[in-house]
Amino acid sequence: MIETSTLAKDARDFSAYCKGHSADALVPYKSVGGQTLCLGLYLPDNMDKDGKYPLLILIHGGGWSSKKIFPDQERWAGDYLGFLGRYYAEKGLICASVDYRLWGKEGQMQEAFDDCTDAVRFLQEQTRFPIDWDKVCVLGESAGGHLAACVAYRQSEVRSTIKGAVLVNPVTDFTDAKWAKFADGDAEKWSPLCAVETAAGIPCPTLILHGNADSTVHPNHSVALHDRLAEKGTDVTLNLLEGTNHAFLLVEYMNELGRDNFAAETAVRQIDSWFQCKRYLR
Repeated sequence: MIETSTLAKDARDFSAYCKGHSADALVPYKSVGGQTLCLGLYLPDNMDKDGKYPLLILIHGGGWSSKKIFPDQERWAGDYLGFLGRYYAEKGLICASVDYRLWGKEGQMQEAFDDCTDAVRFLQEQTRFPIDWDKVCVLGESAGGHLAACVAYRQSEVRSTIKGAVLVNPVTDFTDAKWAKFADGDAEKWSPLCAVETAAGIPCPTLILHGNADSTVHPNHSVALHDRLAEKGTDVTLNLLEGTNHAFLLVEYMNELGRDNFAAETAVRQIDSWFQCKRYLR
């Protein structure tokens, strides 16, 4: 299903969630090449260790080659998606933001993908986190949307069961000349479109959000992914946000640019609704 959504006319104040952008805990999940990679964990208040909590895995964007460290942080601690981790932790989800090696600086696409999959495996192997493994969703934005799609649709490699994916203005096709250099010479391998085609069984339910005025990643990337998923029988919805450009979900980035958050509000409402439908939210 493809829908075009007009923007909300009012936007809630996200400032409290933005102030909480640093994770509650930074948990090392991997050491490689002298670098320690961490998960930024955002945890529900008064978490019952004997309970079961949905898991939201967050994968940041930045062209695979950058990440955000805020002035109040000594190191990476959740990135721009930290506000979303705080928001959904308050709603009862365990949220884990993934730090990964950056393309062209610390590795290439294989390294970034390996880090994301190793982060998922690390969480699976831990008994200290009361995760409901029947309710595990991966959410990524832009380049992170691409990596989230790879994690979701290449599960035989991840050796996990991701139950849902939320992809926000994702890059899905590396045969697009604009993105070809990031494919490390193998556009088919790193295109989620191809991963969907070769996936065993029906890929997990997916919500895709994309601005229909995106000048960075063309909306056709999401339309093509939607159509390919629908052909495979996936429960998939694509919402095109009217008149909206790239990076609309990154509230703090928008604030830095002095822009309004109506698109972010619209997107968060749609994610909320999808999570409620999929029973991630109580």
